[in-house]
Amino acid sequence: MEPSGYASRNSNDSDDVDVTDAVKQLSLLDTPERNLSTSDERGIPSTQDEVTPSRWTNIMAQDRKRVVDVTDIFRSASAALPIGVLVKDESFPLQETVGALEIMDTKMDSGALAPGEAFEDIYNAADELRPEEVLGVMDQLLRVEMAWHQGYPLSQTILTSHYIDKLLSKETRQLHEVRFSAAHPLDLPILLQALRAYCLALIKSCDLVLKAIKRSPYYEEEDFSTQLYNRDLLSPIDRHDIIEVMDRVIQDLGIFVAHSSKQEVVEAILVRVGFRKDLLSAMPLHEDIDTSESTWKCVCESTYRHSLLHSTSKPVPAAFSKKIQRKLYGTAPPRPIVELDFETAMDVLVKICNDCQESTRIQTYSNSKVEGLKAFMWSFSSRNPPPLPFSRACLSSRLFENGNFESMLRQDLTNWVFPLGDALNPVDSSSSSPARYDDAPYRIKVSQCISQFTLAATAESMGYLDMFRALCQNRCRLRRLLPHVLRDLDALEERSFFLDNVLADLIPTTLRNLLSTWTLCQRLQVAQWVIQLGFEQDVYLQHELAGMYWFLSRICRSYVGFLTEISKHTLKVQQSSGLRPEQREQCSVSSKFLESLILRTRATAFVAEGLHAVYTHLTYLGLIHAIGHPYGQPNLLFELRMRSILKGSLLAPDFDTFNKATHPLGSFEKPTRNPCDATAQICQHVTRVIMNAKKDFQQMISEKLGAEAAFADEVQGWWQEDVEKQIAACDDLLLSINVMRETVDGKSPDGLSISIPDPGARRHEWWVVPNLTA
Repeated sequence: MEPSGYASRNSNDSDDVDVTDAVKQLSLLDTPERNLSTSDERGIPSTQDEVTPSRWTNIMAQDRKRVVDVTDIFRSASAALPIGVLVKDESFPLQETVGALEIMDTKMDSGALAPGEAFEDIYNAADELRPEEVLGVMDQLLRVEMAWHQGYPLSQTILTSHYIDKLLSKETRQLHEVRFSAAHPLDLPILLQALRAYCLALIKSCDLVLKAIKRSPYYEEEDFSTQLYNRDLLSPIDRHDIIEVMDRVIQDLGIFVAHSSKQEVVEAILVRVGFRKDLLSAMPLHEDIDTSESTWKCVCESTYRHSLLHSTSKPVPAAFSKKIQRKLYGTAPPRPIVELDFETAMDVLVKICNDCQESTRIQTYSNSKVEGLKAFMWSFSSRNPPPLPFSRACLSSRLFENGNFESMLRQDLTNWVFPLGDALNPVDSSSSSPARYDDAPYRIKVSQCISQFTLAATAESMGYLDMFRALCQNRCRLRRLLPHVLRDLDALEERSFFLDNVLADLIPTTLRNLLSTWTLCQRLQVAQWVIQLGFEQDVYLQHELAGMYWFLSRICRSYVGFLTEISKHTLKVQQSSGLRPEQREQCSVSSKFLESLILRTRATAFVAEGLHAVYTHLTYLGLIHAIGHPYGQPNLLFELRMRSILKGSLLAPDFDTFNKATHPLGSFEKPTRNPCDATAQICQHVTRVIMNAKKDFQQMISEKLGAEAAFADEVQGWWQEDVEKQIAACDDLLLSINVMRETVDGKSPDGLSISIPDPGARRHEWWVVPNLTA
């Protein structure tokens, strides 16, 4: 075989036909040297006289019905070709070679058919069906629709239905022209009218789902296929027209069920049509984004009746065909139909409806609770199973199409660094400016500075809006987007220093850099999220856990330091004389919020510090082994791991500091002292910091503070459960510490074994607590 991969002659086959000659025998029209002047008894020209392409045309023109059998020539020529080698010469280029490989390959040839198989399935959608068959088709449509919601393309799901294909076979703007056959829809039997109405609602629902996802304020939804294959999903038709058709069908079915011999089956069909109507009514439109929670609640109640009498339904396999895909794209063979089982499809349906109902609660958040809005969005993304793309699109649409982010930012600044709030009143920012800035009143000067900051912060490139966009994504994409938010907030912090200098001359305060301090706190919060999501998604290797928990502890301690300074500033403002009652109330709210945030961040720092010490000690004991990188350097590996959050001097440790913190006893191979002798000291230190963490967590959920202080009262159940899970993780770590103390203290670690829990098997996904057994 030649290295080039093309056909060649084997040196041991000297008696075989040469490959080049064999190929030329198959290229009669392209080889002018071929002699085909005479024919044998089968009508095949012999190879004696030269035949040009024009002469070959004349020969074929003599008898248009002549059939030339080239089987023997083909077989003798192909017998000379080695198996597994591509053939290529001047008359048979590489493109034709690859094309020949695809011929009759069911995975490559779109026209490959089995013996006796038809190119297209013939199915008459206007044929009358029995009630249980209509019920079966409806349930089959639900199963492929839920597969589409999970990310599979339309070509393998909804568009494989003959009923859907008939309705979308031609473009039309008139609803009465969307039909199964040439007959008028009202002339169909009542059950087929019900099936048509069900299909119309399904198609329109898919159209509204696509529009909602495409309206989302981010580049692309990676969990969803938006390809339409040049089909129009009834986009020009108003959904209210379809709802009118469904109302008429529901009324007729109500009459028909009383005279039917299969009343239970017809009632099940009626329930499904009614559910489709409710679902279509709840779908958000661009001009009607504020779909109420009660509307989705009605849909959720309908889902529990949707599975009625599914056991009596009879599937109609012929109603679906993968061959319909040939109408959608002709360059690829049909792919298998993706169809969930009915129970799984119902679970997905209930999940979508519940998540959409939950997303409407975002409208209850006022602009004064931005941190509460973040808590709600975290609780929404942490739902299990995770919300699907349509549910997340509903959430982002309600947030970005109704949200006034500049007003939200003003109130957020009030809760953080401007507890009096007078300077942030929107009325001040809209006041007419005097001719000279020096002559402007104090309040207008302050308001103008704040306005410049809020306008800059809510610009597209400053990260504040992108933070909320990221929170609308799935958790994996959230972790990838937040580092971009970090870089943008860093740029915003640099721009805020000038405005801080102006405000310092206007507002006498113990905290000089109000705006830049707020921006820095946002950066530290986002950096904390990035690292914690890395633990949740099992991004870090086992030998990297110690270093990443040290980094998390470092960030949280810096965060606590700045929060403490803001809290002191707020307390001093609260103790000022001459405050109005509402100002004192705002100072009290801000103080409790900052206290709750300090407790949470400090507890996080304690737990991270404890896990850093545990994993570092386990590495010295030889229970955790670092993966070798023969061509890697420690400083470059450090830079690669920290690249997403290293920007900014306050966030980024240098490599020497990181290396010293993660190697307190020198190299793991040759420590400066016996690590077993340090076990008691390590266990004592970890026990102390974990007890401090538990104390802070428990104080968070006390009656004095609780979810209300953290602005998480709307998601109190989720917030309380999250804190309790973190306390449980602390208890697990204390148990592991006791095992290590009893097994290793001053002795060999041979009797100690370790197992690292995978995601889903942890008390809290952010705390990877090792399971130690003796």
